[in-house]
Amino acid sequence: MIFLSIDSDGYWLGCLFALIEYVAGGNKSSFRSRYFGAALNCPAVTFPRLLSMYRDVITCYPDIQRMVWLIELRFVSYPISLSTPERDKFVEGYTYQRVFLR
Repeated sequence: MIFLSIDSDGYWLGCLFALIEYVAGGNKSSFRSRYFGAALNCPAVTFPRLLSMYRDVITCYPDIQRMVWLIELRFVSYPISLSTPERDKFVEGYTYQRVFLR
């Protein structure tokens, strides 16, 4: 059994990225290839930009909007960068959330 540490900023940022990818629609691999590396390396710049681009679309999905809002409450500001263990948690959170959204 795998126990996930949900106290990790990287984990929650990965979940947030998966939620934004879900509402972005269209070609998921294109969205992922464009923004995944940026979100992993510099979340403080990438997430505010992604959220402002997709805020109107997120409001069309009340359940997703609620999850995004709960994750956003965790952060006063997004971290400038993620350490290697946090990057691993980012990928873990992203993968978990993508499976959950299917």
